[in-house]
Amino acid sequence: MVYGYNQRSGHLMHFENCSWGMNDEQLSAVCSNLRFALSNDNFKAWVDNSGHKIIKVDADLSFERFWNEYDHPRDKYRCEPLWNKLNDAERQYVFYNLAAYKRYMKLNASWYMQLLPETYLKAKNWHDEWDKLENKKKA
Repeated sequence: MVYGYNQRSGHLMHFENCSWGMNDEQLSAVCSNLRFALSNDNFKAWVDNSGHKIIKVDADLSFERFWNEYDHPRDKYRCEPLWNKLNDAERQYVFYNLAAYKRYMKLNASWYMQLLPETYLKAKNWHDEWDKLENKKKA
């Protein structure tokens, strides 16, 4: 399980279920206690009381990860300098928002074409709220 918290407020901002290493009992215990993960302090207390442990893993904020996850291999040599200009917080947000962008593309696949990665980075489309955009059908 991956939990991402807002560093200022301590509130849960991102949750990813990557429970491939858990048995059914462990997965059930974690999922039934998600309410304790809504704030970083509550989550730490729940972990301490349950005998589990937290392992902090630094995020992979590499250009290679972006390039592979964006999955539209065009103009890599022009994209990497744009990526290198981003700070770590911006890079984290790119990855956070990329899932919403992919959902938007899938829902609008009949008419929407994926932006070139250079355009996505240069225009800062990772700031767009893709989940809030209306899904439109073209006739």
